[in-house]
Amino acid sequence: MLLEDVGSGPDLIAFKTSILEELRARGFMGRGASVSQLASIRAFGKVIENYKENVSNEEIIAIESESISPQSGMKQLRDGYEGDRFSYMGFFDRRVLAVPFFNQGLKGLDVLTYDTKGIQYQKRDEAPVTTDFWRSKKLAFIGELHNLVKGMLLLNLAIDEIRDMISGRPLTVCQVLQEIPKLEMGIVLDKIDAVI
Repeated sequence: MLLEDVGSGPDLIAFKTSILEELRARGFMGRGASVSQLASIRAFGKVIENYKENVSNEEIIAIESESISPQSGMKQLRDGYEGDRFSYMGFFDRRVLAVPFFNQGLKGLDVLTYDTKGIQYQKRDEAPVTTDFWRSKKLAFIGELHNLVKGMLLLNLAIDEIRDMISGRPLTVCQVLQEIPKLEMGIVLDKIDAVI
């Protein structure tokens, strides 16, 4: 799944987590999707493509796209970005520089490029170093991604449908918004399944 332009971070974040299996099983996505596409399930219906993948390990990839100067992207991928979440890049499993007509190998970075011969992907040889500190950062970020996915899925529902999932008693819109983070993903997926 892709998350596009996150502001003070990478141009793209690609991730694979256990939630993708559930989204595919319910027909909410096929082989892949962007996070923003999850907001249109009700409008466009279920995906017919039958694709299954056993997500045995969770993976997060930072992708920096550069059209002219690869040095800027290399610096961002190596040194990090402004802001708290992306100050350090250690929780990403892979860091990819996407730049056209680039034929250099880079230490610590993958390269996605194209030239007259077509698209090429140069994968770095060494495995990323994973410490307990970075593992905990990665798990926290995966939690943020899952909350974002849940939020995008909720855009398929009317406020009254969301209110019904939270409580039988009348709630103001502000109260509903405060309760949304507590909603379990399975309940949200079941509700969307019921209204499609």
